[in-house]
Amino acid sequence: MMNKHKLSQLESIVIAAMIVCGPSAVAFAQEPSVYAELSHSQVALGEAVGLDVTINGVQDAPAPEVKIPDVAVQYIGPSTMVSIVNGRMSAAVTHRYSLLAQKQGVIGIDPITFTVDGKTLKTQPLTLEVLAASARSSGPASRSGSSSSAPEPVSLGNALQLKIGVDKQKLYVNEAVPARVQLLVGGIPVRGIEMPEFQADGFLVKPLGQPRQSDVIAGAERFTLLEFDTTIVPMRVGTLSLGPATLTCQVVARRRPSSEGRRSQFQEEAFDSFFGDSFFGEFLGRTQTQPVSVTADAVIVEVLPLPKEDRPHTFLGAIGDFSLDVESVPKTGSVGEPVTVTMTVHGSGNLDTVSAPVLQTDEKVFKRYEAQIKSTDAGSKVFEQVLIPLSADIKEISGAVFSFFDPQERAYRTLTAPPISIEVTPATASEAPRVIDAGPSSAGASNVSSGPVGRDIVYLKEHIGNAQPFYGRWHGLPSLLWVYGLPFFLLGASALARKIWERHAADPAAARASKALSRAMAHWHQADHFREQGRAREAYAEIFRALQGYAGDRFNVPNESLTRIEIESLLHAHGAQQEVISVASELCERCDAARFGDPSAYTGRLANTLTSAQAFIRRLEGMKLK
Repeated sequence: MMNKHKLSQLESIVIAAMIVCGPSAVAFAQEPSVYAELSHSQVALGEAVGLDVTINGVQDAPAPEVKIPDVAVQYIGPSTMVSIVNGRMSAAVTHRYSLLAQKQGVIGIDPITFTVDGKTLKTQPLTLEVLAASARSSGPASRSGSSSSAPEPVSLGNALQLKIGVDKQKLYVNEAVPARVQLLVGGIPVRGIEMPEFQADGFLVKPLGQPRQSDVIAGAERFTLLEFDTTIVPMRVGTLSLGPATLTCQVVARRRPSSEGRRSQFQEEAFDSFFGDSFFGEFLGRTQTQPVSVTADAVIVEVLPLPKEDRPHTFLGAIGDFSLDVESVPKTGSVGEPVTVTMTVHGSGNLDTVSAPVLQTDEKVFKRYEAQIKSTDAGSKVFEQVLIPLSADIKEISGAVFSFFDPQERAYRTLTAPPISIEVTPATASEAPRVIDAGPSSAGASNVSSGPVGRDIVYLKEHIGNAQPFYGRWHGLPSLLWVYGLPFFLLGASALARKIWERHAADPAAARASKALSRAMAHWHQADHFREQGRAREAYAEIFRALQGYAGDRFNVPNESLTRIEIESLLHAHGAQQEVISVASELCERCDAARFGDPSAYTGRLANTLTSAQAFIRRLEGMKLK
């Protein structure tokens, strides 16, 4: 075993080599590295032991899968740590596991392999000794190995300071205010800086972000400042306490060397100037890390209620400083066609309190659906609201109104967007239906009939009478009669099919009407599929397409732009009873409300809507309309 004198000589050689090689000799310390550590090397059967897998040089890395024979492994979670040595910050993430051995004996833990930044890394193998249940596990394993020298006491003084910073200490309820936990480090190497924890009763606190590093001068000393930013929102009125905060880290302390192994002053100065008692000091057994907990005093915050004076009726709870943008798409359309109004609220403040601006539209002129949140980004919140014009006399959409409380000005403010010009044309469904696909013309004459569309459609009877067995009259005749009669039957069927095909070729409207039911049922089945998937909005959209498509195919008009009002006009123009028109209107209204509003309010009625829509379409298929 190497004695302390030889170890001191080895340290001198290593230090001299590092001085000669320069900073490049320690460059490898910045590369990602991993190691694994057990909280105890011995444990009694039935007791849990901790396993830490630490990845140095990264702030985020996926947890490796750990499988150990005869050991139950439970993942506890990650812990991000930051180290400061000689004013430089580095990061590491530790994944913690709990191990529970299932049998007694020595258990070997193979190297744990995973990938970081495209490189495959492995931990060192570990050994866990499991004793009888009556035995006690040994003390925690030491990273630096056994040593007879004791660590020197750490004198922190002002080297580690923790503070809580708030931009304002007098704020309003639900006001979002930036806050931070600040760690000042000066003159000592620190490792394993964990995320701070602090009490915040009565506040909504957003998760702390990764620390920002900077250098500051306090008095005559230079400090490294780490700031963990967050945002606090007071939830109740009164005097609240933010904190105290606690942060745990590890301070690198030098071991007190014995007289035999004491280094020369040159060795000490060279060692300290290069490594600051950090990695190589611990590697050579000269330093040891000691856990330290730093506490920050609480900050007292006074939370004020929102004033009741001059509160506008359009105020819905928004607090901050905002601006408003409003636009609509499309700018032109016809009666019954939806228009989407997009309202964007920009600014700083508590976006969670921002509700949709209020459109000052007359319900007799526009049918309005509830505004929906489209997106929420940093500094903006976007709403969409669907309007359906009910009159061709509409020239504009009244401006949106948005009210909020400005905590800086301590006053309510109301923003009003200018009106949006829009051109609305009358619905065209009441006009005479036009044929989409006309047959080929000959001798300059049009093949399109000027009479009512669909007059040549042959409708099946609703009752076919009493059914009789087909073979009742023929089974007693000679079998040759079937053989002789079959060619005539095929010839007649072929002639009939040809006649039907020629009729459809000459009358595309009839051909299109004959496919109306099958096309509508295709949309209906797709809607039922969406219902099974829990996609209510898409299901109601397909139901409307089934109604829209059937009306367009049946009456030979473009179906892509048909609205509820136009479908009602078509049914009325072709002689449908008012009761039938009312059913169509109710189904379309329900679909529009779910498509353009909140579909969750209509999810419970989706199955009933599907059944009603199918029955309505089949009922129309059996009706003779002019």
